[in-house]
Amino acid sequence: DKDGDGCGEPVSRYRKPDVGKSYPVETPVESDEFNSHTLGLQWEWHANRQDTFGFTSDLGFIRIYGHILSKDFVNFWEVPNLLLQKFMAEEFTATTKLKVSAKVDGQQSGLIVMGWDYCYLGVEKQGDGFILKQVTCKDAEQKTPEVVTQLAVLKPSRKY
Repeated sequence: DKDGDGCGEPVSRYRKPDVGKSYPVETPVESDEFNSHTLGLQWEWHANRQDTFGFTSDLGFIRIYGHILSKDFVNFWEVPNLLLQKFMAEEFTATTKLKVSAKVDGQQSGLIVMGWDYCYLGVEKQGDGFILKQVTCKDAEQKTPEVVTQLAVLKPSRKY
């Protein structure tokens, strides 16, 4: 307790405690094929889960319902239905497949790295196509506005 506040200090390495028996090294689950009706323990919602957030299936996908943003929306800190996963390592690769079926301008989906500061790659419906954008936000909990960079205009891959 270097600063005398009654709490210990974090360490990057420490010997495994002697618990009287040897156990194999276990690592948390890192991926998910979404082939169960329940989410794996590696997943968490940004707020307390509600049935209106979406559902899993045993067919290899998860359906997340859209969330109507408030009229005074500033950033995603206030959005409850973000499905998040803790980082398993300092460096990693994420692979995902998104199906965006937005029907109204402004509807969007994407992949976010969420924290007090966040960044996401999003696809937003605009006119007859979609916009691929990168969005960053510093100090999101302080209601800081997002900074948006448009990366590309995407044409829909299906038309009905």
